[in-house]
Amino acid sequence: MTDLSLLRRPALARVLHAGLPTLLVASALPACTEFADGDDLAPQNAELSSSPSFGGQATQAPEWACLNDPPAPPPAALGTTTVTFTMFVADTVTREPPPGLVVSACSPLDIECASPMVDDIRPEADGFIRAQVPRNFAGFFLVTSDQTVPAVLYVDGAVEEDITAAPMLLIGQAPFQALTQSQGVSIDPQMGHLHLRAFDCSSTLAAGIRFTNDRGGQPFAFVDALPVVGQTVTDAQGTAGFINVLPGLAVVTSVRANDGVVTKTASGQVRSGWFTYLMLRAGH
Repeated sequence: MTDLSLLRRPALARVLHAGLPTLLVASALPACTEFADGDDLAPQNAELSSSPSFGGQATQAPEWACLNDPPAPPPAALGTTTVTFTMFVADTVTREPPPGLVVSACSPLDIECASPMVDDIRPEADGFIRAQVPRNFAGFFLVTSDQTVPAVLYVDGAVEEDITAAPMLLIGQAPFQALTQSQGVSIDPQMGHLHLRAFDCSSTLAAGIRFTNDRGGQPFAFVDALPVVGQTVTDAQGTAGFINVLPGLAVVTSVRANDGVVTKTASGQVRSGWFTYLMLRAGH
């Protein structure tokens, strides 16, 4: 599904290697194939972790060994120097930055981003967004454009040094409506949406993960690069979410579907008509 013209860009090719499945739109496919009826079972190609019990305790496979580590310390205070958070934001159809793309960096306590820490960040000549943020930045980014569903991207942990994030794909307003309508789901404009990605201890996208949240919504998960409404367990893409989520602060938990072991808990603000992107990295 990756657009080969993007891969000709050396910098982007390195970033795309990490992958970022999202609400993908394949323009050559009829709308009815974008969503299909899902169930509550793991997809056949999901690789569920095996965790044999020993003495009543779950034995962790290597990719989950960090779950035994002590909790991570809270983020340090903001530094007096800046670091660069680099990301490529693209439309799911064109795979290019959407028209009017603009990004703002916000304090985690400024939930409405009334006073952005860094405002009006736009793509540079190579298409990348480069946000200069204070060292130990642990907030979120507002990502908007003229055509796509507005989005909030929460940083996983703190940005302690220069980092290049995985590509972020935004879905257009019209394709989003088409995808949901083809599944018989009506978008409530008063509700928001969650886009979630699960990683194991090695920062590899994790299969066999089920997400829960305390704000409700209709679950979906990706199967063979397409989002399936009603599917609740991730395949190897590690990506799922919820549609029509009650606005407010959402607490999200990722659990291994085969044994119920919690791999991460995260939170993010859900806005009416927006997507909230959260990355849940085990043990981080």
